[in-house]
Amino acid sequence: MLYLNQRIKILGMENNVNTPTLETERLILKRFPERDMEALFLILKDEEANKFLPWYTLKKLEETHDFDYGLRKGFWHKGIVTEAAMLCKR
Repeated sequence: MLYLNQRIKILGMENNVNTPTLETERLILKRFPERDMEALFLILKDEEANKFLPWYTLKKLEETHDFDYGLRKGFWHKGIVTEAAMLCKR
């Protein structure tokens, strides 16, 4: 899930207590807040957005708690996932 502010935030699940916040000039990776589960659900129920991922598209909001990330189609093809992966690799 991405939010556009001064930088783009990629959020991870809030229940990952030991998840550090990681930042670049464009991205902030941090724990996913409970209040944003509905926005994540909109991504995870999209068949096209999840076509090549190792999970099924969701049918119920309650299933969202089992997932760690998502990327809205409007942010595809901008190198965001590559940048996030490189940041996690450090």
